Amino acid sequence: MQSLRWKLILMAAAIVVIPIYFLNQQAIRSFDLYTRTALEEEMKGNANMAGAAFLAYLQAEETEKPILAPALHNVLSSFQEYGKDFNARLLLLDNRGIAMFDTREPPEKGKDFSNEEAVLEVHEKGFGAAWSTTGDNKLTYYYIAVPVGNPDSPEGIAYIIQHTNPIIGAILRLKSNQTRATAAALLIALFTSILIAFTLIHPLRRLTQATHDFARGEPNVKIPERGKDEIGQLGKSIGQMVEEIEKRNIYNRDFVTTLAHELRTPLTAIKGATEILEESKNLPLEKREKFQANIRIETERVIRMVNELGELTRLDAETLRTERETVDYSVFIRQVLEKLEPAFDQPHARLVSEIPEEIIDVNILPTRIEQVFANLLENAFRYTPSEGKVTLRVETSPDGEVRTDVEDTGCGIDPVNLSKVFDRFFTTEPTGQPRDHGSGLGLSIVKSIIENHGGTIHVKNIPDGGARFTFTLT
Repeated sequence: MQSLRWKLILMAAAIVVIPIYFLNQQAIRSFDLYTRTALEEEMKGNANMAGAAFLAYLQAEETEKPILAPALHNVLSSFQEYGKDFNARLLLLDNRGIAMFDTREPPEKGKDFSNEEAVLEVHEKGFGAAWSTTGDNKLTYYYIAVPVGNPDSPEGIAYIIQHTNPIIGAILRLKSNQTRATAAALLIALFTSILIAFTLIHPLRRLTQATHDFARGEPNVKIPERGKDEIGQLGKSIGQMVEEIEKRNIYNRDFVTTLAHELRTPLTAIKGATEILEESKNLPLEKREKFQANIRIETERVIRMVNELGELTRLDAETLRTERETVDYSVFIRQVLEKLEPAFDQPHARLVSEIPEEIIDVNILPTRIEQVFANLLENAFRYTPSEGKVTLRVETSPDGEVRTDVEDTGCGIDPVNLSKVFDRFFTTEPTGQPRDHGSGLGLSIVKSIIENHGGTIHVKNIPDGGARFTFTLT
C-alpha cells in the first residue's frame, strides 16, 4: 500500500511536471508558428523585390536589357549573400517555369520548374506556397512562388527555396532549455515536497503510533501535541479524547466496583435473612415477619436499583436533540405539579410555586424534565417535616436562560456531602441498614437529564436551614 508520504511527493511532482509540459508544448508550437509565418512573409518580400527587378528586365527592349542586366545581377548577388547566411535560393523563371536566373552555385539555368507545387499554384491562385521534408526528416524546405507582372497572366515567376534549419535549431535549443528548466523545477518540487511530506507525515505517524498503542491498552501513552497548525490541533484533540476515554474507563471501573458493593449489601442481607428463616424452624412469628419484611425491602431495593441503572444507561446513550419540543414552561410546570401532587406520600410539607404568568418558551423533552421535577420534589419532601415548606421557583435571565429552584426548609445537607450528592449510589442514609427510600441514583439521573439538555445543576444549603437545588434550561 502506497504511503501518504509518497502520494504527496508524486502529487507535487505531477503538479509541477504536467503544467510545465503542456506550457512547453504550447510555447514550442507558438514559436514554430510565429517563426514560420515570419519566414514566409520574409520570403514573400524578397521574392517581390527580386520580381520587381526581374519584371523591369523582362519588359525592357532588347537593346535596353544589357543596361538593366547589371542591376538585376546586383539584386541576385545581394540575395546570393543572403542565401548563404540563411540557406535560401532564388530562381527567376519565365512564364513557362524555365529557370533564367539561379543564385545557387552552380546555377541550373534552363531547368524546368513548371511542375513544382508552388509554381503550379501561381497559375491557379496567383500565389504559391509549399513545403517538403528530406528523406531523413532532418530538414524542412519552404517554397514561395510569386507572379512577376500581372498575376492573371504573369510574365515570369520569382521562386524562393529556403530550408528551416535555423528554425529547427532554435526550437531544439528551446526544447533543450525547457528540458533543463523542467528538470530543475522537478528537482526543486521533489525536494520541497519531500521536505513538506516528511514535516507533515512524521507527526501524523507519531499520532498514529500513539493511538495504536492506546488502542492496544498500553499504559501511559503520550499523545504528541506539538505545533499550532492543524496537525497540532489534531494531536490536541486526540489527546483530549484519550484523557476523556481514560477518565471514562476509570469512572466505569469505579462504577462497576461501587455497583458490586451496592448490590452485595442487599443480597447479603437477603441471603442472611433467608438462611435464618431456613435454619430456625421455631422462630417466633414476630421475628419471622421482620426477616420477611427485610427480604421484601432489600429485594425491592435491588429491583429499583436495576431499573434506575437501566434508566442511566439509556440516558447516557440517548440523543435528545432530535426529540425535543418547544413548550410554554410555566404551563408545563403547572401541569406536572397537578399530576405529581397525589403521588407523593402524605402528609408532606406545603408546596409553594412561584411561577411567572408570562410565556416562557423552552426546548425540552417533556417526559425527562417531568422526571427531574419528580425526583427533586420527592427528595425535598422526604427530608422536610410536614409542617415545613417546599418552594418551586422559576426565573428568567436577559440572555434567555431559565433558572428553576427547588428549595426546602428541611435539615439541609452536611457540607462534607454537598459535592457528592450527584454521585451514583451516594446516599445520606445509614449504611448497613435496610433502605425504604432511594438507591443513590435519583440525583445522578437528574444531573444526566439536565446536562443532556445543555443545562447545569448544583445544590447549596440556605442560611435558614434546608437545601436549594438549582438547574438551568434554555
